[in-house]
Amino acid sequence: SMDNDEMFQKISDTLTAMSTRGESNE
Repeated sequence: SMDNDEMFQKISDTLTAMSTRGESNE
């Protein structure tokens, strides 16, 4: 499903941003 793929990409991008923020915070 296209919707599912879009959601997965959004979640992946969010996780990456969170991980980057966490590393930057340290």
